[in-house]
Amino acid sequence: MVSEWNPDAILISSSTVYGTPSYWMQHFFIRSSGASLISSTLQSNDTLVVASVISWKGADNQNYITVKYIMVYKALKQSYPDIQAISNCDGSRVALHHPADIFDYHIYTNASDMFAHQHHFDSTPRGGAKVFVSEYAVTTDAGLGNLRSALAEAAFLMGIEKNSDVVAMACFAPLLVNTNDRKWNPDAIVISSSTVYGTPSYWMQHFFIRSSGASLISSTLQSNDTLVVASLISWKGADNQNYITVKTILTSSNAFDENTFQDPTKRVFYWPTNLERLVWQRYNDIGKKRLRDNMYKVSKRKKAPSFMKGSSYEEYTKYRNSPEFKEASARNKINRKGGDKDAEVEPTHYGGSQSFHDRVVLDTKKNKGKVPTIVDLFVDTHAKKTSKGKLIFAKEKDQQLYVSVKK
Repeated sequence: MVSEWNPDAILISSSTVYGTPSYWMQHFFIRSSGASLISSTLQSNDTLVVASVISWKGADNQNYITVKYIMVYKALKQSYPDIQAISNCDGSRVALHHPADIFDYHIYTNASDMFAHQHHFDSTPRGGAKVFVSEYAVTTDAGLGNLRSALAEAAFLMGIEKNSDVVAMACFAPLLVNTNDRKWNPDAIVISSSTVYGTPSYWMQHFFIRSSGASLISSTLQSNDTLVVASLISWKGADNQNYITVKTILTSSNAFDENTFQDPTKRVFYWPTNLERLVWQRYNDIGKKRLRDNMYKVSKRKKAPSFMKGSSYEEYTKYRNSPEFKEASARNKINRKGGDKDAEVEPTHYGGSQSFHDRVVLDTKKNKGKVPTIVDLFVDTHAKKTSKGKLIFAKEKDQQLYVSVKK
């Protein structure tokens, strides 16, 4: 095969032939010959989208109308139903006027505008094409990739995370740059012939690794500061345990800090292990308290509650009736009597395992919003009231203290 010109519509050899895309593109216009052009307007701000509508008469002498995009879309779906059709028309504000599975969205802007775009997809029409944010980056005042840019991009991604029902994918762009051949700034990863480093924008994306496949927890940030963004997610770790992560935006004394080959991790986004440990510990503490309270109620009711399966309740009942449980229970009763089972020592208070804070909350509700005084709280936790209204204190000294205070 000899070619003196490129490209050509049809290429042949001594045994075969094929048409280039340009050849097949012309098949797309076969029906345009002798057809009538119908005046139409494309409702899109994208200057790279072209469409036309024609009317033509078929071999069956019937009149047909062809909208070329729709014709291609239907043919594609018929032959390859699993292929996702991506429209390059922006449908983030107004729903697309043509069929598509996904529409392409780009944003290159300054840090302030990128930060403000965290709410861009809040009002995106649901039920139609989803969003593919195929290119996003702060490019104005970004230097070679600084912390300020990464913070704004993090806020934007938090907005995407909160609208993940409509935003299908997101890509930072560009990904790589050779420091000896820069044509665009900034980039996520910078390489040379011998080394590599990630810009703050690269490390910022590490901040969102756990977001993939996670569940967004509905939360409200109690702050009047419009420059603070946070989100809360739950995810399952490699140990098959559930975790909760609170994401907030980090800051720096110099928002224009950049990573370099000399200092490749000057600005790195990471999760402080102590913060995550504290959040998880708090979650466990609350869970244990609720479980303890629930099990106490189960013991009192003597029947399986709705949250406990029959088999679990049977195991729990079996344990409560076991010798080891009864031994521990008896030992605890002795401890509450000062270590002597025969001692006639009443409990030191009647508050049970409730904290004073919980008791205050409970008493306030009982008294229709009236907060108990310290004396009320002391009586409530150190005395019991008989049916005739007489106070019986846990210890004699408690009664003496109460009488002296009342005087």
